[in-house]
Amino acid sequence: MKKELILSDQNSSLRIRKQCELMSISRSSFYYTALGEKPENFQIMGIMDKHILEEPTAGVLTMQSMLRAGDKSWL
Repeated sequence: MKKELILSDQNSSLRIRKQCELMSISRSSFYYTALGEKPENFQIMGIMDKHILEEPTAGVLTMQSMLRAGDKSWL
């Protein structure tokens, strides 16, 4: 369940600090909002998925060398 649904800073007699304490979570995790993935990462993940489907025996070392090479020909 999302923490926003459980904890609230509105219409509550308890402050956020106390609510977080009772739920055993840090206040920073209450206020934290995750950033989304960059479009470039989705593109790279798609290329990696395609490569693995085409060459399932390639393995991790091949992927690492492909990414480290700095050669953008696989894009």
